[in-house]
Amino acid sequence: MLPHRVALLAPALRPALLAAHKALQPGAAHTALTSLEVLPLLHALRHADDATADALRKLEHVVDNQSTTDSGVFAIGAAVTRQIDELIVACNACQSLGISKEPLSRHLAEAARDVLVTYAHYLADLVFATADPAALIREGEAVHVEGTRFDINLACKTNLPDSLDTLAGWVPGRFSYDDARARRVLKVSENPLVYRPSVVALPPEPPQPEVKPMSFWSILGWAGLLSLIFGHDCGDCGDSGD
Repeated sequence: MLPHRVALLAPALRPALLAAHKALQPGAAHTALTSLEVLPLLHALRHADDATADALRKLEHVVDNQSTTDSGVFAIGAAVTRQIDELIVACNACQSLGISKEPLSRHLAEAARDVLVTYAHYLADLVFATADPAALIREGEAVHVEGTRFDINLACKTNLPDSLDTLAGWVPGRFSYDDARARRVLKVSENPLVYRPSVVALPPEPPQPEVKPMSFWSILGWAGLLSLIFGHDCGDCGDSGD
């Protein structure tokens, strides 16, 4: 099985995923703030993006710090949810400019949505991996390394512009929001503490008596989960999926 506190990431992060998912639904309300200028809103969006990435980096404590308590895991999850809520507020303000005919206003609105989609996809992948890692393997979303070790490599880069000049070159809609996957992950994670692992067929391997047997934790792999910790402009995170 996954270590208990790693498995707690699924329920701890589920509220953040749910908040992002709701904000991305068609017809979600956006406060009309068209009197604000593009540059201040861009700075606010970048600040929210940085703060969200910083909150997610604290997941490393769950992996590395064996003394992390159950309440500590949920405290980290609550902090991530708060930052996602603040990100949604910033995104809503930016998206309220989408009705403008000014190109920069439309670019900012599109960039804000892309940022929220990026985080929603990342949270969905992380919650799924910790709620049902056996399904992750069964569906081919984890790479078999050896024995019972499987690695996952999830990357998340928003790469928001930091000036109006770079905003003008923003390419919107890099990918569509995967609503169906998010709904499935939310369903799977409704009661993740009742963990019923499935039988996972592994390819045959020659005996390796010198290798110490690994726990089920190796299904994710230390390197795999550590690769989930990222910055908003991390150059070595791997492929962003776009």
